[in-house]
Amino acid sequence: MFRYIIYYLLSLIILLPFFFINYRLTAFHTFPFDHYYEYILALSGSLDRSFIDAPGGYRIVYYGTAYIFYKILPFIPLSKLTLEGGGLLEETKALQALAFTSYLFLHAFFYTTFLLIRIRMRRSMVVAIGMAALTLLLSLFAYPHGADPSCLFYISLCLFFINNYKIFYSLLLFSPCVNEKISMIFGLFFFVSLCFKSSRSISMVPFIISCLSFLVYLFMLKIVALPVGIYGYQTDLSQLLPRLAMSWPYLVTFKGFYTNWLPLIILCSFALLGLRLKVFNRNVFVTHPAICFMPGFLFILGLFTCTDFGIGRVAMHALPFYSVPIMLILERLETES
Repeated sequence: MFRYIIYYLLSLIILLPFFFINYRLTAFHTFPFDHYYEYILALSGSLDRSFIDAPGGYRIVYYGTAYIFYKILPFIPLSKLTLEGGGLLEETKALQALAFTSYLFLHAFFYTTFLLIRIRMRRSMVVAIGMAALTLLLSLFAYPHGADPSCLFYISLCLFFINNYKIFYSLLLFSPCVNEKISMIFGLFFFVSLCFKSSRSISMVPFIISCLSFLVYLFMLKIVALPVGIYGYQTDLSQLLPRLAMSWPYLVTFKGFYTNWLPLIILCSFALLGLRLKVFNRNVFVTHPAICFMPGFLFILGLFTCTDFGIGRVAMHALPFYSVPIMLILERLETES
């Protein structure tokens, strides 16, 4: 156990540049991003809640963790950033806390993947580190500066405990506080698993738990009435077809190919290669053929919800499911060569 703590600390230090990269990019507003910092400012009393224009307030794990670091982290000024007025200073401090939180979750995703390969799959240190590094690189197709790392980590954590039903079911029910897509992802996964007779008996209960988790999300959204910011249209069914029509222009540009199509192509290529090499096993969740359906489902979900250059990063939320299949694919290819 002690050595895994050492591995954790070493990898935490090695990946520290991700924090500074995300901090600089967001502090200088070099690209559009979700304004989760408004939740931090609202929690600190610097911003009225009615002015929040960020994604759903139910993702409390992300901005709640960032709020803690907002309070305890020393402020790191950036040499070229001019801070005029207390409001801009507090906003930058909040962005620093969010960047640090994203970095911690990105590292947690890396380390959980490492543990999944090393402990659950019983592979060597070299294989575990290599696969964790590969999935970390692929995760950059998502938004490493935002809430996506927390979602990727949480899905990996669920997969790590997927055979420990008490922990796994608890994680699923709590997942709307991390990201609402988690219950939908596992719901589809277990629904497809139910279509295979050999895995039907072990998929029914987790499918029901996934549905209950989604109901928890709807409860939080409608009953608790947390802010949804600019993304309120995502729960308005009348907006689905108009949003779909708005997505198409973003799919036919060069940037659209890189940001939207390429993540889907990469994961689907691994799925097809895995099917050809027969690495999928209907009796084991982490290598179940239902994994092949995940990228396409999430891509379609992104068409209805993102309507911009973020459709591909939604598809990349299937990445945690591919860590074990990709490892098996590489092993088979090495054996064949």
